[in-house]
Amino acid sequence: MNEETLQVLGLAPLAVHPQFQRQGIGSALIKAGLEIAEAKKEAIVIVLGHPQFYTRFGFQPAVVYEIESPFPVPEEFFMVKPLQSYQEIYQGKVVYPSTFDGV
Repeated sequence: MNEETLQVLGLAPLAVHPQFQRQGIGSALIKAGLEIAEAKKEAIVIVLGHPQFYTRFGFQPAVVYEIESPFPVPEEFFMVKPLQSYQEIYQGKVVYPSTFDGV
């Protein structure tokens, strides 16, 4: 079997202080990050988060794209947003850098 490694973007957990929530700050951050990712011709952005929030930006469960989470979480919380450079051959298990070990 011929395996390749593809570097993808991971959208870090996003948090807005409760005092400033519901003002569009989180949405603006997500939109800006996705615009930058598209401009850099990235293929995929992954996120571990609440589906109710991230699906409005086009994220879908990663299993839809045959992309597997490295974490033991329910499928709906590990999501992917394919960008313009995405190709269907991009599938498999996500591996985070060792920096994330123990987080």
